[in-house]
Amino acid sequence: MSEGVLAALKFRPLEGQARVRAIQVHALLQIVATLCIAGGFYAIAQHKNNLGKQHFKSIHAKMGLLTLILSVCAPLGGALSFKYLGLLTKIPERLQPTVKLAHRNLGIATLTVALITIEIILPHHAVWQRVPSKPAAPLGGRKADADV
Repeated sequence: MSEGVLAALKFRPLEGQARVRAIQVHALLQIVATLCIAGGFYAIAQHKNNLGKQHFKSIHAKMGLLTLILSVCAPLGGALSFKYLGLLTKIPERLQPTVKLAHRNLGIATLTVALITIEIILPHHAVWQRVPSKPAAPLGGRKADADV
């Protein structure tokens, strides 16, 4: 998702076909990010179901759901505001700048909520828990000196 935001910042000064192409790349990056978020959400939901646990009990889970909702809404707003697709012309001209601004703000909100969702879970014991019978593999995949 952050790559898509960076791509959007880079195409602001562009014009013509270069801008259209850059917006298409931005859209592709955002679609891939949204699919990854949805895939992760599905995997977590299935895991919870398999364990018989309730959903959306923690603030992290609730923020994750909000992230998913926003990550679906933001690209829809992007499609609406992309003149190349022709949807923007269906909106009165005086409202078109508002639609584009709303898309940008929704994108910023989505990225912000996603980052907060990630930060919330970092102190959780499951993130740092280490199984004693399976020590962490050393970097580079080589055996540690103590194992040789």
